[in-house]
Amino acid sequence: MPEPTGTPPDPRDELSIRTPHSSPSRHRPTSRAFAALTALACCALLAGCALSEGSGLSPTEARDAFLDVIDRTQSVAGGTWERQDDPTPRSCTVPLWAEGQRYPALRLAPAPDGSDERDEIVEEVTQLWRELGYRVEVSSVGGAVELKAHESRFESLILRLSPNGMTLQGESECRPAE
Repeated sequence: MPEPTGTPPDPRDELSIRTPHSSPSRHRPTSRAFAALTALACCALLAGCALSEGSGLSPTEARDAFLDVIDRTQSVAGGTWERQDDPTPRSCTVPLWAEGQRYPALRLAPAPDGSDERDEIVEEVTQLWRELGYRVEVSSVGGAVELKAHESRFESLILRLSPNGMTLQGESECRPAE
């Protein structure tokens, strides 16, 4: 039986598997490099989360800023609006899975007088929301028109205009719970 060639495994290094062409130092730098790259990737990932902290407002300050946008939207749309906002915060999750709060709003108004007024409202509200930094989508279903607005802090607004009435609703930015 031929004798094995190469260096016998070092009993102090359980992960050491050597062949005639390997050396103990050949595997360790790769492991260290992998560990360093993994640590660097984790730091970059966490830094990305830290960069998306949002507005820095408290939940109630975020609510007030959001309700200001709702009020401005009502003013641009015109008409008499009924406020049905829920004053109770809803739970949500902020980056890094922390518990947060957001506030809902719901407003109702009579239908606009005809399609010309409806189209004017759609144009003016779209312009307002874009000026405020929202991405706006407009869609039509049957006789109803819906505007959806989103912005980088995950605040959302929806305005629906139909022959039966107008609905304005949304939720404030999710902020860490107080």
